[in-house]
Amino acid sequence: MKRLPLPVRRRRGAGEPAGQPRRSAVHRLSTAKKVLFLLGAAALAIGVPAQADPSPAPSPEPLSIGRIVAAEDSVFALAADHSAVYEWSSDTVNWRKVGGRTKDLYASADTLYATDLVTGDISEYGGEPHQWTRIGGPGATFASSGEHLYGISPDGSGVWEYTGKGDVWTKVGGPAKDLYTGPSAPLYATDPATGDISTYEDGRWEQIGSAGATFAVTDNNIFKLTSDRCCVWVYEPDHSRWTKVGGRSGEIFGGNTLYATNPDSGDLYKYNGQPERWNRVGGPGAAFTTSGDHLYRLASDRRSV
Repeated sequence: MKRLPLPVRRRRGAGEPAGQPRRSAVHRLSTAKKVLFLLGAAALAIGVPAQADPSPAPSPEPLSIGRIVAAEDSVFALAADHSAVYEWSSDTVNWRKVGGRTKDLYASADTLYATDLVTGDISEYGGEPHQWTRIGGPGATFASSGEHLYGISPDGSGVWEYTGKGDVWTKVGGPAKDLYTGPSAPLYATDPATGDISTYEDGRWEQIGSAGATFAVTDNNIFKLTSDRCCVWVYEPDHSRWTKVGGRSGEIFGGNTLYATNPDSGDLYKYNGQPERWNRVGGPGAAFTTSGDHLYRLASDRRSV
């Protein structure tokens, strides 16, 4: 990923002065007041308007959804056949197609990234349909916080950070398998050989724990689902130790708080901040994603969000 191939010319918006930070592309899209979307509160199918409205242009045909991610007030859906990317936001009533053939989607709190299905190159969404800017070459995986974008080189030999300029990246770490981060959290990476997890902050790496089935990052903490999926643990940096906070789980994921699925029923539970205390917030789904106070569920048939 060192100066990822194929140089690119960064295109700035009209009237945007060079050398000043850009506002989030997704943030520019959403002016509506944020609304808390409870699970199941909105059955929004690709190609099916949320409310009857004869005026909007026809929305895309219904399709199967492979993946969903959220950024700011928008949720993005990747078609199961990777043929297109769709967006729905709180100030629209229909899904709209915003991108073509895509391998995968990655989101921070306010920005969406996508990798090309053929080349693997990564691009940043500019806020309007088919408005994408290539910012780098392929990587094994990527992760973005509110201010940083990281990637692992295709061969897994190093962790790289995007500089924000053209397609220039800086190497910040050695071999890694998976990356985890959150809106205001540091970067975490797992060792490809042992699965041990380390944190990267202030230019240095520190191992903080052993391997797990997966990890999840919230605003303030990192959680681990043990390799046998029997327990959920949270890391306490002040004491350099892990504390058990939950039992058996299917999957865990985080946003401003932690969520976990029941391995038997698939029901979704929210961690209330106290060990062993969880609240059921909804039934099963094919996938879940969250951004801020928005929580989304992909229906089990992968036809609606």
